[in-house]
Amino acid sequence: MSPARPSSPASLGLMKINFFWEGGEKKTPLLKGGEVRKIVRKVVRDLGIRGKELNIIFCSSPYIKDLARRYLQKDYEPACLTFPFREKGFLGEIYINYHSLPHFPIAHLLEHALKHFLRE
Repeated sequence: MSPARPSSPASLGLMKINFFWEGGEKKTPLLKGGEVRKIVRKVVRDLGIRGKELNIIFCSSPYIKDLARRYLQKDYEPACLTFPFREKGFLGEIYINYHSLPHFPIAHLLEHALKHFLRE
């Protein structure tokens, strides 16, 4: 008898979460290790999103303002932006303005951003 093969994260309903920082460096001490991953997994579970991949990019106010200007034709610094993808298995990207973290709880920003994907 052959050993059982492990299930992939997607088949278990888990989401692969990739984290990136503008410029490649973590620039805020407000986020601890697995705290963000734990929050994302809870919100994803609560919203019923299953088996997708997600990129979360932490960036500065000028960076996110440039994204808002280029892609949304808006001239402001949002706390977060979402960019849904139409690829199978890939939910999209969430850009979080790390300068907004002292003003908005990360759980609130992530829940708000993930709800945008449900509308797509």
